[in-house]
Amino acid sequence: MKSKWEDWVTLVLGVWLIISPYVLGFTGVARTDAVIVGVVVVLVSVWALFVPTSQGAEWCDLLLGVGLFVAPWVLDFSPNTAADWNAWIVGALLVVLSGAALPDAARLARGQVIR
Repeated sequence: MKSKWEDWVTLVLGVWLIISPYVLGFTGVARTDAVIVGVVVVLVSVWALFVPTSQGAEWCDLLLGVGLFVAPWVLDFSPNTAADWNAWIVGALLVVLSGAALPDAARLARGQVIR
């Protein structure tokens, strides 16, 4: 299994999303969004770990990150600032990490060695 470190970090972020409503104490639509997106991020991260040549997994994580980042406005989390900041920070990290992993996935798909 030729995995990329970014995939391990996104897996941890997915687990964090699942438990964050209970740690940070937010409820309602913010909790539902965090748990559902967290489960999907975990599943996509496992996909990326077991199929490191899959650029699709990286694109999925990137899109999930963008969706998570805009969720506080679209789903109107207000006035829950803990949920807002959680979504913004984790969403931004997902975008950055998936964007960083895309070139490695492309190189692996071509059979090239990474790092």
